Amino acid sequence: MSATRLGETLRRAAPHALVAYVTGGYPSPDRFPRILGEVARHADVVEIGVPFSDPMADGVTLQQTSTEALRRGATLGGLLQTLEGLRLDAPVVLMSYLNPLLALGPELVPRLAASGVSGLVVPDLPAEEADALDRALDARDLALVQLVSPSTPLERAKALARRSRGFTYVVTGRGV
Repeated sequence: MSATRLGETLRRAAPHALVAYVTGGYPSPDRFPRILGEVARHADVVEIGVPFSDPMADGVTLQQTSTEALRRGATLGGLLQTLEGLRLDAPVVLMSYLNPLLALGPELVPRLAASGVSGLVVPDLPAEEADALDRALDARDLALVQLVSPSTPLERAKALARRSRGFTYVVTGRGV
């Protein structure tokens, strides 16, 4: 998969695309691949949330699924290994907080590419701090998707949209 494929998929689906969200490793690491395959058969794009121990930007349901996935042994490394063995009908975008990504260090981008992921959404990575990751992803044709929200000033929103690859993630409400 690639950022190019992600963009092409969304253009073909325009003006209406179904982007489905699943928590990585939920309800358990052994059941997750089958569920993901089913979701990918019906969605244009699948967003996989990387389980995290302190998901502050997520609502209660996603906090609970993340906690359960972690309790059952889900990890970013395990999720990427699972994705490497799958051939999915839809492009996959990972949403992850920065800490799990940093834990993989220099192997992050090669592992993302090997897993077939098309891009990343990192809600706690300011665009001003994203240059190195953006360049590394771009070199592998992977997207770094930027977020805008109702409180994003218009000029900043325009700059984030120009910088974003694949699509721009628009948060439609304040809070979680």
